[in-house]
Amino acid sequence: MITVLGGALVNLVPTSDETVLRALPGGSAFNIAIGTARQGFPTALMARFSRDAFGQMLRRHAEQVGVDLSAAAEADEPTTIALMPARPAKSPRRSLYLEGTAGPQWSSDELALIPTETTVLHIGSAVHWPAPVMARILRAAGRLRRRGALVSVDLNIRPEITEALDETPGQSRLLLDRLLRWADVIRTSTGEIGWLFPERAPQAVAESWLKLGPGLVVVASGTSAMAVRGSGSTLHRQAHRGNGPEHDGGPCRANGTDAIGVADGFTAGLLGTLYQLKQKERLIEGLDVEDLAEMLDSALQAAAPSVDGTLTALSKYF
Repeated sequence: MITVLGGALVNLVPTSDETVLRALPGGSAFNIAIGTARQGFPTALMARFSRDAFGQMLRRHAEQVGVDLSAAAEADEPTTIALMPARPAKSPRRSLYLEGTAGPQWSSDELALIPTETTVLHIGSAVHWPAPVMARILRAAGRLRRRGALVSVDLNIRPEITEALDETPGQSRLLLDRLLRWADVIRTSTGEIGWLFPERAPQAVAESWLKLGPGLVVVASGTSAMAVRGSGSTLHRQAHRGNGPEHDGGPCRANGTDAIGVADGFTAGLLGTLYQLKQKERLIEGLDVEDLAEMLDSALQAAAPSVDGTLTALSKYF
């Protein structure tokens, strides 16, 4: 089973005349779990769903596509809300209402419910989480990892979150160092690396991360991606026929449900391949060039618009 741990929220999107807001389910972990379930992989979502009307809406949407919510917590706090800019955009990004919401306030008891059949655990947006919460999550991830599960971490740095929490790149780098020591796979983007390390090349940063513990770093960039496993061991892949993510997934360009959906679709495709390799008892360290090429191609394809302009993995929602 793929278990995705992170947030679920509601995007409020203005209609064409801007007098009505349409509520759409979202949140990186929510989107990714939807994406892996739609690809046919057994998927559990560990998000803290509010008991309010928005929280119940999010639960219904996830259940409709077969996502297992048995380990999802019920929260008394209200659902996190993101207000999307009108189109054409009058502001560069969405406004996030995060304080006091259900969000990532995970307790040790809630984290103890991670499904025992989990073979791939994906943790999203962790660099934005409070240090005590992250410490609890990393302990839970460590227990699962010792039982043989693969742990994937998505940096998922969003400008609206960094601004809402008053985060700086330096603060995020400190939290990231702890994450790297507990992860097998890091999923990031050139935009996120550029925000964290503006003077360094993405490949050099990825290679330095590998020395701290991960076996693989996957970096998305425009319509291409690269897999880095060590100095001089890097594979680049381009989306076929120009169909791929239209942005780098980083903090400068994540601007709306479509762009966010592209980044999360990429991650869903990546996790699907990791799950399949895990089922074959393939270790990250033993993956060959063909395995890595399949992984990147699947991720790029899952992020690609289909013939009707929707996303392959998330077309029902975006």
